[in-house]
Amino acid sequence: MGGRETLKDVADGASGAPDGDPVPGVVLVFSRDRPLSIPIRAGARAVDLGRDLIPELADDERLSRRHATLALEDGRLRVADCGSRNGTFVDGVPLRESRTLAAPAVLRMGQSLFLVVDDVVPFEAEPVRAAADGVVGPALARAFRRVDVVARTSDTLLILGESGTGKELAARRFHQGSPRAAGPFVAVNCATIPEGIAERLLFLRAARRLLGRDRRRRRLPGDRAPRDAVPRRARRAGPRGAAQAAARTGDARGRAAR
Repeated sequence: MGGRETLKDVADGASGAPDGDPVPGVVLVFSRDRPLSIPIRAGARAVDLGRDLIPELADDERLSRRHATLALEDGRLRVADCGSRNGTFVDGVPLRESRTLAAPAVLRMGQSLFLVVDDVVPFEAEPVRAAADGVVGPALARAFRRVDVVARTSDTLLILGESGTGKELAARRFHQGSPRAAGPFVAVNCATIPEGIAERLLFLRAARRLLGRDRRRRRLPGDRAPRDAVPRRARRAGPRGAAQAAARTGDARGRAAR
């Protein structure tokens, strides 16, 4: 099949693992003052959630010993409160009776938060982790693996996405995995550069160097200051020769002006 190969094609072809059926459930993402990543599968038999049932929830004193239950009904996740002391909340709304849930709803029980997901398998294979460059979940981890593949084989990578989706994180990852990792990574916010001078700021200096043009225009930041317009022979002659040459230059300019 012709056409360009995309980054997704490269990564999906390298994985070689077929996709299985999704397994609905919840992921415990926070309890008291610490982030967590504990996937919990839901099945035909009800799964109990409570302080005595999950060791990571033992310190949540506002959570009942048997707080709520999760079960699958016709492929949909259903949650029911077990008469807990502080109640169960779905997206901030108190749960009055059992109800079905759709991802990405958030359950709050005591001081613990659960994220409803359509498939817990990715979270089992690659839990959410807090890294130096941010919080990395399964989706971002998959994207990073794709970036690593391209960084080893290409000089350029086009990254598209909405604001706040981690484009700069992916760009840094691409730089770190490339042969140029020893050099600096320079992030440029092109949206802050006026359109009229963007080309000059980003490309003019490199174009001048490549074409060997002089630098008679206004110097750009980082350009070396021009040397005094004194002939090289006069500079080698010492201060006296340089002064004489400068005087002759001034006289010639004065005659030309007249």
